[in-house]
Amino acid sequence: MRNRHFLAGLFFYCILLLTALTYWQGLQGPWLLDDMSNLGALSLLDNPNSEWQDIIFSNRSGLLGRPISVLSFILDYKANGLLPCQFKFTNLMLHLLCTCLVFWLILEIGKGLNERRIPLAAALVGTAFWAFAPLLVSTVLYAVQRMAQLSCLFSLAGLLAYAHGRSIVTTRPWIGKCLMVSSVLLWLPLASLSKENGILLPYLLFCTEFYVFRFRGNISIRKWLKTYFAAFCILPSLAAALWLLSHPQIFLNGYSLREFNLSQRLMTEPRVISDYVIQFILPNGGRMGLYHDDFPLSSSILEPPSTLLMALALLGSVLASIRATSIASRALAFGWLFFLTGHLLESTIFSLEIYFEHRNYLPSIGLASGIALGLDQTLRTPNNRQRMLAAGVLFTIISATATYQRTGTWRDYDLMLESAIKYHPGSYRLLSDLAVRRAQHGNIGLALKTLEQSLKLAPSIRPAEPIARLALICIARTQVEITDYAFQPVPTDWRPLHAPIVFASSALGHLNSLLTKEACPSIDKTRLITGLNLLLASMPVDHMKGNFENWTLFFEAARTATLTNDQDAFIRYLQTAMKIDPTRPEAGASLIVYFLNQDRREQALATFDAMQAANPAPDRRFSEDLQRLKSLLWPQAD
Repeated sequence: MRNRHFLAGLFFYCILLLTALTYWQGLQGPWLLDDMSNLGALSLLDNPNSEWQDIIFSNRSGLLGRPISVLSFILDYKANGLLPCQFKFTNLMLHLLCTCLVFWLILEIGKGLNERRIPLAAALVGTAFWAFAPLLVSTVLYAVQRMAQLSCLFSLAGLLAYAHGRSIVTTRPWIGKCLMVSSVLLWLPLASLSKENGILLPYLLFCTEFYVFRFRGNISIRKWLKTYFAAFCILPSLAAALWLLSHPQIFLNGYSLREFNLSQRLMTEPRVISDYVIQFILPNGGRMGLYHDDFPLSSSILEPPSTLLMALALLGSVLASIRATSIASRALAFGWLFFLTGHLLESTIFSLEIYFEHRNYLPSIGLASGIALGLDQTLRTPNNRQRMLAAGVLFTIISATATYQRTGTWRDYDLMLESAIKYHPGSYRLLSDLAVRRAQHGNIGLALKTLEQSLKLAPSIRPAEPIARLALICIARTQVEITDYAFQPVPTDWRPLHAPIVFASSALGHLNSLLTKEACPSIDKTRLITGLNLLLASMPVDHMKGNFENWTLFFEAARTATLTNDQDAFIRYLQTAMKIDPTRPEAGASLIVYFLNQDRREQALATFDAMQAANPAPDRRFSEDLQRLKSLLWPQAD
């Protein structure tokens, strides 16, 4: 027995070491997608008037603000500034810590399924299966997905507290119950404040109880379990359902910004779920990555035909899981329902993007543990389990090799983009990023050709073509021609969807950065601001309120107006940004400072009053900005 435990421990430490070595090269990779939009605010810490509390509660990625994750970003920034390798190193350490908890959780689940033995082989195989999964590279090496990792970490801690407490509740009831309650009162808030997926923890606990512990125990224990899940699972579910039914705009309004509707999303997601499973079990590294906006939507239950097939397969698998009775089938059912439960928030009714690999970070633990424990219970003899362990070692080597290849790609941005385009030629987002990269390498002809391909794939972004074109020309440091200022009003049927607004604000951000550095001397600033005024004046601002991306577009436009010396446009765009999202103080604060510098005190006071009127119950950050503005408006009061 002692020799068996020593070998298991040795193999486990080898898993951790090999995981670190596999990911190490990828730590040199660049910032990606929305990294800087989430982390850029950290630079405010360099301002002596800024406090870390302001940054923690400034993130608007989710409903709860994700302050735990932001705090971890602040610690990284304080250590080494905005270095991608620092943030990715912390992500890797979190991945190793999660790996330790996965191993422990599989042991607890295995003991709960079969109290007569400790499933060391299954725990090792399942842990290796998860730790080396190539699908998880886009979480570990994508800095901002620290949010998913921390939520997973605290959810795992909650699951472990419940599982261990449940296993001892009969012999040591008070300690067992305290551990079980801590899952909800301690670990649930920490997980949810890292990322909103953490609110699914009570449902994962119920899944664990239903398939693993089976509500075993005396009458007192069963009564306690009924009370526990009624208080922490059923009642909150009813409250959430009633709240969503009374506030349907929470999940319906977002679809006005998307290229798909609710029914299309619900029909598409079973196909997405099946693709996640295939990529986790039988990975195709070439198809993986960040660019899945080309995933085909289901326009009807029969288009494509796989829509109905996957929906029926999903329903059938759930019904079959409910009827699982043997230990092996319960292990598999637990893993499958754990996986599906982990996707309830991001793969159902909410208007999020259709496909992202990082959504599998926590749910995939269910697949890994379910498969490993199911095989362990099926292969009952010691010889068969030794064969399973040997197969696990072989699979670990294959998975580690595939993951190593992926991390090698992720360390080089050019290689990442060129590799992705082979498998995702229909991704307008990928083509847009590739166009910028090719311009950075001075190949303006190929960059403009790539931009045109992107525009053909997403016609809604066509109105922003002149902004993107000018940005690419300036990036490549080539001559701007008169024909490049071909701004046009948006078509009458144009809608301010997420894609065209983000495309326009991103391109304008690139252009503003270049203008600030005076890196585009050939640009005609008068033609630029005239064209931009024409474009933005035609946008339906009344239908753009309450959205951060729309606010960003007009805030960037105000920067452009300043850089091109159009003060009227500067005022107009900041006032428009205030109307679009009055909960953000930056536009109003910029206006007040401008008016004061121009000795236009009455307009500064009017702007301040407008900010207060639009926010009768401001958050902490907004309140502090108002106090700073008061000190500017009424310095004698200090």
